[in-house]
Amino acid sequence: MQNCRFLSAVVVFCLAVTLTVVAQNEIAVLGFANYASPSVGEFTSGWCTGCRESEGLRNAAGLEVDYRHWWGKNGASLSYSVGPTDSNLTGQAGHVQWPIVRSEFALAWVRRFRSKSVSSYLKAGGGAFLLDGTLSGLDRQVEILLEAWAEKRVTSHLFLRSGFALHLFSASTFSDSTYAPARTYMLEPKFGFVWEFGNRKKLVARNSGAA
Repeated sequence: MQNCRFLSAVVVFCLAVTLTVVAQNEIAVLGFANYASPSVGEFTSGWCTGCRESEGLRNAAGLEVDYRHWWGKNGASLSYSVGPTDSNLTGQAGHVQWPIVRSEFALAWVRRFRSKSVSSYLKAGGGAFLLDGTLSGLDRQVEILLEAWAEKRVTSHLFLRSGFALHLFSASTFSDSTYAPARTYMLEPKFGFVWEFGNRKKLVARNSGAA
């Protein structure tokens, strides 16, 4: 079931990209690792009202597809990522751990800064996490996303991209309405390949460092 959801999301993503093939587009395939900061929440009702519980996601790796469309130095980014991890809860009832597939959809604004050999970027936007767990079902969190990137041109169309992402969000409730989670964050270093396509004149202008 999880594989079917992932494949369906990839197909929808590729169709959306295909329908928007106009001047100056990029599509990137990136690998990432992540560190999710543990957080402490509290039960607000039920038999354990006032009980505090530490929760976190196991540090893991995953894959991201990122599409960007440019208008000069400003662009829009649409991305989808997925990675397997584990949820860990520790409280008065003890410790429990179960596998989770974490997916993320994000939409962001990107600003490009060019130089002769390396281009750098700042990215800011928002999105949502989907946590699909064997014990907790499907849970969702809204996030704020901040990223910084650098790219090195390999050919007229191919680039190497490396960057760092900061995700700000509320920790998961794991589908428990009696649990109030705390704010937390996740850090992700990323690295991968970018393929640029579109109007040839604009590609030449970008590669030459023109505005």
